Amino acid sequence: MVDINIMAIFSIIVMIGALIYAYYKKIKMTYALIFTNFFIFILTVIFPDVIYDLGFRPIYLSLDYLPNLYTLFTSMFIHGGFAHIIGNMIVFFFVGSAFESRIGGKNFLIVYFISGIIGTLTHSIVNLGSSTILIGASGAIFGIMGAFAYLYPYDEIVMPIPLGIIMLIRRVKVIYAVAMFALFETVIVLIGVSDSTAHFAHLGGLIGGLLIAVLYVKNKAVMWNRYPSFVIR
Repeated sequence: MVDINIMAIFSIIVMIGALIYAYYKKIKMTYALIFTNFFIFILTVIFPDVIYDLGFRPIYLSLDYLPNLYTLFTSMFIHGGFAHIIGNMIVFFFVGSAFESRIGGKNFLIVYFISGIIGTLTHSIVNLGSSTILIGASGAIFGIMGAFAYLYPYDEIVMPIPLGIIMLIRRVKVIYAVAMFALFETVIVLIGVSDSTAHFAHLGGLIGGLLIAVLYVKNKAVMWNRYPSFVIR
């Protein structure tokens, strides 16, 4: 039996309800996810205990905690601070909206949630038995980037490029933007930087998105239009 407070239950209803509403009203899932992430973030600011109920811990992979596996889903909607959610949602807005326009809402959600779960599991395998809470949409967002780069590498998207304290907004080909993020995360992992960011979750999500995209192309769902140049406005 899972002990979960009423606000956490309400948060789960909001998560699922927002996606169902967006589906029937034909609203982009990217926008529905961004709205829901911000809404849940505000709830966690008011009710911090929600984070403990909806965040994922690697220890949940043990048999004793199997009922808590729902947090593989809910943890993607939880963020640890204003900078955390703003950084994630800015990148997600530019990448997610463009990619969803290419593959549609249903396929988009498949890539998003499966790669997010793969990212979480990757982090957990590296940190087996840890009770430290893992939260954030980064793994899922990296999955979207990985799939986008594989399926439509030469599409151009608007991306914020950090240069110290300055943030430049530039059009860049998807493959270059994703390669930059992937290289950064790989270097961080290789040199063993110790911080509060789950870099293995990022890489796991990225690889998960790539694998889903490979299967997507293998099934010939988008083979015919994988490589044409396409500018998102």
